[in-house]
Order: sequence, then C-alpha cells, then structure tokens
Amino acid sequence: MTRLITKGRSFFSFSNLVLIALLAGFFAFTRSNEADQKTVSAAADKMNVFYIGVDNPITVAVEEVSSRKVSVTSKDVELIDKGKGHYIVHASKPGDAILVVSAKGMKPQDMKFRVKRLPDPLAVLDNTKSLNWFEGGNLKAEDFKESKGLNLNMGICFDYQEVANIEIAEFSIVCVSKREDPVEVFNRQANFNDRAKALVAKAAPGDTYYFENVKARMPGTTGEENLRELNSLAFKIE
Repeated sequence: MTRLITKGRSFFSFSNLVLIALLAGFFAFTRSNEADQKTVSAAADKMNVFYIGVDNPITVAVEEVSSRKVSVTSKDVELIDKGKGHYIVHASKPGDAILVVSAKGMKPQDMKFRVKRLPDPLAVLDNTKSLNWFEGGNLKAEDFKESKGLNLNMGICFDYQEVANIEIAEFSIVCVSKREDPVEVFNRQANFNDRAKALVAKAAPGDTYYFENVKARMPGTTGEENLRELNSLAFKIE
C-alpha cells in the first residue's frame, strides 16, 4: 500500500515537470516574438503632412536595422529614395497616404500621413516706394500710386523651394469714384499693365480701389486647374 502511494506521487511530480517545461517554452517563445518587433519611425522633415505639388522630404528608420536593408513603399504617393533613410514624397491628391515600411525579421508596418494642398498665399499690394506690402485699408494717394502690382505673402509656403513657381496670374481692378462711373481693368500678370497703371495713376482722395478675382498659379496641377482664387483687396484713398 505504501509503495502504491509512493508511485502515485512520483507520477504526479513528473507530470508537473513536463507541464512547467512546456509553459516555460511558451513564455520564452512569446518574449522572443515581442523582441523581434522593431521600433519604426517615419518623420516628415518639414511639416507633419504631405503637400501636393512640392517635394516632401521624410526620414525613415528601423531600430537596429541598417537603412540599406529597409524598404519603403506606397500605393498612394511617389517615393524617391535619396539614400541613408531619406526619401522625397510626391503627392497628387488630398486624403490619406500609407507608407509601408519593411525590413528582414519584422512584419511590415503601415505609417499614415495626411495629404493636403498647399495653403493659399495672401495676395497683397506691392509698393515700390516703401517696400511694404499692403493687405487693404486706407492708403494715401501718393503711396498707392507708387505700387507696381500685386505680390504674394507666402506664409507656410516659404518652407518649400517650389515657391518660385507660385505667382500672381491675373486679377481685375475696379475704381469707384464720385467723379465718374466705376471703371474696371483686367490684368493678366502680377505687375500692372498699361491700362492698370493709368487707372492707378488717377487715384485721388475719396476713391476706392477693389482688386478682385485674384488668382495665383500654384504647383502640382496643370492647365486652368492650377489657377487658385485668392483673397480680394480694397483700398480707400486718402
């Protein structure tokens, strides 16, 4: 009887050892899998979004993996590999863009970015005498007459080389005077054409000049689509 009890205890102890060994192997495998998960970073070098029509530089890195062994792909944007983890992203439509980062020994990871069009620049009156930009309001006649046309306050767009391609394409000037009927001149360039110059030269106290249908040529699109309508301006001549 005593021998039977002893044998039973021996069997129970062996079973427990097997179970413990199996559990130990399971937890060891789990930790090993967790350790294989690499930290991935994909950072936009300028803004936290991609803008349409300009170069968007990004830097991609995977923990403990050489940049030469990292692959970055996307169905939403064009990627240009500049080497050492640096890429240029070209986007063509607003929405979300998914970058897929892959490397040996890890599961591919998706990195999501927003895609937007460049913010609208601000149309301003370009004054040659004071080298100031005017956004509207009261302006002395002599200062108004020194203006050469419209210019752009680029704001956030200054962070991109492509601002050289952003320019005033067209606008109209309407002069409202107590002395005569309103006169409108259409101007298809940034600087005043001859008719616009003549209209501006007539400015007198009490007149109001409106700059309307202001459009700028923006990068990223072609044809009429790249003419984006901007803000209007109004000046009361003193």
